[in-house]
Amino acid sequence: MILDMLRRGRPSTKPRSGFGLRLMKAREVAGLSQAELAGTLGVLQRTVSYWEHGGCTLRPELIAQVAAALKVPVARLLSDE
Repeated sequence: MILDMLRRGRPSTKPRSGFGLRLMKAREVAGLSQAELAGTLGVLQRTVSYWEHGGCTLRPELIAQVAAALKVPVARLLSDE
């Protein structure tokens, strides 16, 4: 149980942006932790956390890489539907 908590990190109290929420859900459906997605993309885990909390706007080519790593269409990350 403690190991599972360490893998997930501490819960955040910050609200997620629309993009960040869609990113988090797609990552969870893919069965990846933030650290695993970060490793695939060559970024730090805290960078993925930052994205999920709407800390910045990603470049289009980076959004395409994230979508490919999660095996989802880019539109799923960008669309509110």
